[in-house]
Amino acid sequence: MKEEHGTSSTLRIGVLGCGTVGSALCRILTTEADAIAATTGIHLKLVAVAIRDPTRDDRSWTIPPELLRLDPETVITDPDVDLVVELIGGTGIAGELVSEALRSGKTVVTANKDLIADRGSALFSEAELSNSSLYFEAAVGGALPLIRMLQLSMAGEPIQSVVGILNGTTNYILTSMTESVKSFEEALTEAQDLGYAEADPSADISGRDAAAKAAIIARVAFGVPIDIGEIYCTGIADIPPIAFQIARELGCVIKLLATVDLGSNDGAVVARVHPALVPDSHVLASVGGAYNAVHVRGAWLGECMLYGQGAGADPTASAVLSDILSAARGLPSLNRSTRLSKGVLADRSARFCVVVKGCDQPGVLATVDGLFARHGIAVATILQYDFEDSSRIVLTTRPAGERALSRAIELLTDLDVVDDVEVAIRFMEFPQAAPVDDQHTKLTPEHR
Repeated sequence: MKEEHGTSSTLRIGVLGCGTVGSALCRILTTEADAIAATTGIHLKLVAVAIRDPTRDDRSWTIPPELLRLDPETVITDPDVDLVVELIGGTGIAGELVSEALRSGKTVVTANKDLIADRGSALFSEAELSNSSLYFEAAVGGALPLIRMLQLSMAGEPIQSVVGILNGTTNYILTSMTESVKSFEEALTEAQDLGYAEADPSADISGRDAAAKAAIIARVAFGVPIDIGEIYCTGIADIPPIAFQIARELGCVIKLLATVDLGSNDGAVVARVHPALVPDSHVLASVGGAYNAVHVRGAWLGECMLYGQGAGADPTASAVLSDILSAARGLPSLNRSTRLSKGVLADRSARFCVVVKGCDQPGVLATVDGLFARHGIAVATILQYDFEDSSRIVLTTRPAGERALSRAIELLTDLDVVDDVEVAIRFMEFPQAAPVDDQHTKLTPEHR
């Protein structure tokens, strides 16, 4: 910070990318600078904005000619830029520019979840070597201050689990299917029409977007770098409408959850993304529409939850602005050291709900129950429901291993009395964490 204003300084900012979020941020920086200074004592000055396409006319903020840069390298090398904001996206050119900025000693703020999840280790190392900092609050949960809470407010807390609805697109689709009994295709089209889903929503509906955020949470909450490829990830495209009717019968709703927690047996950190049955009584069940929420459990604090808009121009720009102010105050950008090994989902036990479309014949319930018993799966409840097209057998299990359940489902489909296994979905679980005194022990990673 080089320009002096009495007892305070001005932080000079260069922005890379001026799309939806970039335009919102630049508008805030230029129109609200005096209000921000009056509230925080920090003067923020936008000095450069790099864009790729100067002919684009759909920006919500018009770039003044004196700030316009067509070569992003000039923002990195400009001695009058103290802090670089990367809002280009992706891991290609954005990654190279962030790396170069960090190596040159500049502070960097980014909203790029893919970049942090994919190249975070290398970028944090570069920042440490060059005595610079990398901030990324907006990369997870939009306006939700999750990263700041985990890094600062909970810096000494032995965290046990972080469970979140981290993708607004999928949450909107699942909410629509729950409330209106729409098909997946109908709900997706509705989300696209309303602007909640991209033209290509594959990263969202496959769970990859949430998996990238789970990888970042693993690093921040537990100090463990996990590659996205190591995260068990299942999306929402194959959930049939009947699953939502069954969920209602069970007093649950279906949510796509990103979970990072301590393994129930070995204490390793496990990250996973998959649909789950959330009891109506749990606070996450009430999170509807395109909203996000994150539920954190700590050994000492117990449970807490953040709720709000997880995407959108202004909410994301607000999170970026928060990081800019944190950098101006010299707050740390990453401070939880690696404590535990990482694990993969492997044969993690869970309670399941299995929906079987079957023939309405005497003895069918006993046949299905017996098959599960032979594979060591304890059935908690087994009921038969009659729907318009066919009857359904609905089983809920005691905690069971995934491999045993998968094998039992394969054999179920071979039974003459079974037409199809339509649904096999977990109930939301909070695995029992290791005692606090044992959480700092180095453990051997569990492999798939």
